[in-house]
Amino acid sequence: MVSNRSAGTSLVDGVLHLYFRRKMNYMWLIHLRETMLHLTHDTEQLARKVAARAGRRPEDLIRAALEREARELGVYTDQPARRRMTVEQMMAVGKKVSSLPLLDPRSPKEILDDLNEQ
Repeated sequence: MVSNRSAGTSLVDGVLHLYFRRKMNYMWLIHLRETMLHLTHDTEQLARKVAARAGRRPEDLIRAALEREARELGVYTDQPARRRMTVEQMMAVGKKVSSLPLLDPRSPKEILDDLNEQ
């Protein structure tokens, strides 16, 4: 009789992986539900109508309205909105970093070995 222990182990691993993946997805959905704003259907439709008329995205319109309200209440800090980097900006950063002088002559393996010893 031949024992196929590795097949059983991989089946258990697969079931556990599926269980934990579903559990993490569920936890992520709960987190999203707790952290996101929920607009009523009427509010969302109004935002979409105004955005269509203004030729803007609903998110941009809502942000602008909130900024106006925040200014009136004195809670707006006038900090520029954080923008995502474009591909060109990322490439420019990469070129700038790669042109910097090498300050540590050790190989990456030597550096990691030194870090792991500490």
